[in-house]
Amino acid sequence: MDWISSQWTNFKCQLRSKNPLLVGRALTKAFAIFVALLLLLPQHHDGHWSWRLTSFLLAPPNELGDTLAGIAGVLAFLWIIVTVWLQSQELAAQREELSLARIESAKMASAMEAQTEVFLEEQRQRAEARVDATISALLEEVLALVAVDQLGYPEWKRVLPDGESMGESTHRHLSTYLGNERDLDSKLVEVLHKSIPYSISELRLEIEMARVEELPERPIALSDLRHRLLEILTATQDASSAMKSRLRKIRLIDAHEAIDAFIRDGSFWKDTGPTP
Repeated sequence: MDWISSQWTNFKCQLRSKNPLLVGRALTKAFAIFVALLLLLPQHHDGHWSWRLTSFLLAPPNELGDTLAGIAGVLAFLWIIVTVWLQSQELAAQREELSLARIESAKMASAMEAQTEVFLEEQRQRAEARVDATISALLEEVLALVAVDQLGYPEWKRVLPDGESMGESTHRHLSTYLGNERDLDSKLVEVLHKSIPYSISELRLEIEMARVEELPERPIALSDLRHRLLEILTATQDASSAMKSRLRKIRLIDAHEAIDAFIRDGSFWKDTGPTP
C-alpha cells in the first residue's frame, strides 16, 4: 500500500509539473495501466468466460495488429502533444533570451553613449583649457603692447598759443597710465577704457582747435594691439564659460572697436595711405 500511495503521489506531482516530459511520462504510465486493466478483465464469449488477454493473444493477426496500432496511435498522439508543448517552451525561452539580450545590448549602448559623452566632455574641457591658456597669453601681450615704450611713442606736436605757460609740453602722447591696479584684468580695463580713450578724446579736441601742427605716422604697435585684440575675440567662441565671463568684464569688443576706429581715422595721422 505504501508503494501504491507513493506512486500515486508521484503521478499527481508529474501531472501538475510544468515539464512536458514528466507530464508525458505520467500520462503514458496511466494509459499503460488502463490497457493492462482492460487485458486483465474477464469477458463472456460464445457461452463461456475468458480473460481478455487470452482472447487478445489468440486473436487473428489482423485484429492483433489493429489493436496494437490503436495503442501506438494513442501514444504517438500523446507524445506529439508533448513535443509541441516542449517546443513551445523552448521558443518561449529563446524569446526571453532574445529579450534579455536586447536589454543588455541597450544597456551596453547606453553605457557606451555615456562613455562617449564623458570622452567628448573631457576633450571639450581640454580644448577649452588650451584656448584659455592662449587667451591668457594674448592678454599678457596686450598689456605689454599698451606700455608707452611699446606703442612707439606716437607724438603729436602741439602749437602753444600766446600767453600759455612755456612749461606746457609741446608734444602729446597716448596715455597708458595703469593706476594702482595690481591684477591683469584691472590693468587692462584701466588702460583700454580709461587712459587711452581719455588721451584720444583730448587729442581730438586739440586737433579740432588747430592746436596740433604735426601729426605722427601710424605706429606699428597700435596695429599689433588691434590684431591681438582681434585674435582674442576670435578665440573667445571656443573658450570656457569662465573665460568668456572674464572677457565680457574686460569689454574687449569695445576696446577693439575704439582702437580700430582710432587707427582708421586719418585726422590723427600723417600718412593718408591704406590703413595697416
